Amino acid sequence: PNPTSFLASGIPIPLPKDFSPHSISWNADGQRAVIPGSNKRMLVLNPASPDKPLLIENASSSHISLPGPASPSGTGSIILSPDGRWIVSGRYTMDTRVTIWDATTGKGAAKLDTPNCHVTFSRDGRHLLATGFNDATLWETGSWKRLWRKERQPLLSGGSAGAFLPDNKVLAWNRDNTTIDLLSLNGDPVATLQVPDIGFIASIRAAQSSDRLFIGGMEGRMLSLDLGQLRKELAALHLD
Repeated sequence: PNPTSFLASGIPIPLPKDFSPHSISWNADGQRAVIPGSNKRMLVLNPASPDKPLLIENASSSHISLPGPASPSGTGSIILSPDGRWIVSGRYTMDTRVTIWDATTGKGAAKLDTPNCHVTFSRDGRHLLATGFNDATLWETGSWKRLWRKERQPLLSGGSAGAFLPDNKVLAWNRDNTTIDLLSLNGDPVATLQVPDIGFIASIRAAQSSDRLFIGGMEGRMLSLDLGQLRKELAALHLD
């Protein structure tokens, strides 16, 4: 986060006495946070009024076993847009659809026609990726227009995960438990990576300043993929 941000300040965060937090997600510069918690409520923290968090009622049926929040590095259950304007929840929403709120007002902004999934924004905030059990979809921020949909193979164990690479031009998504597709923002294939079977792919994270992907699997297993080295090897074969 920005060194002068609310997150970096170390200021204690006041919470209502009857509110039990389940997780927390910060926007890109650490100036705003969303906290899903007990009794179907979420809190939005704003540094302009840290002692008066915005309360959103009937937001989700969040519970303590909810998967972790998303970040600019990859998908998760809930995320704030990089500019702090939008809250997007993909898991345990009231009607199971991906739900979006305006973080400045707490009012609902949109519901996307895609069920339980994990979500993340591109680092420039222009696109939202939703990865689920059956498919992956890419959406345009603000208009919430669906740009494309990719189906997964049927009868797979576990959902899917995804991440935008730092250049905001390519994203990674696991089509199945051993295949990771690199796709352009218009949905065209860039490359297909076959990875060892680690049970199922639970998370994909992209390093902030390099071409490295980290793949999390079952029982603490993890893979690290060097896409920069792959590019060099393809270039040597004139395949880049």
